[in-house]
Amino acid sequence: MTGKEIHLDKVLIEACKSGKREAQQQIYQLCSPRLYAVCLRYSGNDHDASDILHDAFMMIFTKIHQYNETGDLMGWMFRITVNTALQWLRKKKKLLFSDDLKGNESPAEFYELSGEKDILKCVQRLPQGYRIVFNMYAVEGYSHAEIAAYLGINESTSRSQYTRARSLLQKALKNNQNILINNPDQNG
Repeated sequence: MTGKEIHLDKVLIEACKSGKREAQQQIYQLCSPRLYAVCLRYSGNDHDASDILHDAFMMIFTKIHQYNETGDLMGWMFRITVNTALQWLRKKKKLLFSDDLKGNESPAEFYELSGEKDILKCVQRLPQGYRIVFNMYAVEGYSHAEIAAYLGINESTSRSQYTRARSLLQKALKNNQNILINNPDQNG
């Protein structure tokens, strides 16, 4: 994992497994910001990300007794959160894949950045199929074969969705750099 590592001691994990609300609250407070970021990458908006995070923690606390402590708890919770996000998108019929950009999904949408180099905002603006495959491959580290099996798509569809997502992100970031260079007032 990148960034600041979160280490949860065995006493806290055991208390959570015993159903202690204080332990669950501590784990929530420690881990929710990182898991919320995962939810936001998949959902593309704050409202849906909050719903997914809630569902993910419900699943985490329901299945915490299955955590066998051989691996990192945060990694285990990440996996549950990603699965919850994908299930939520399927349930809401928001898990869509496109063959090409259409209508309001033009690359110009990505050029409306506020001046900060906020890659997350670019990723959130990707068409949903592109965003999901990009997150699973580039961020979560799934292979295209794993993505295809999990999402029920062809491996070639996973590769093309990733390639198109990457291309749009590169164009958006390149355009944003040009905006920042040409408008130094936005650099702050």
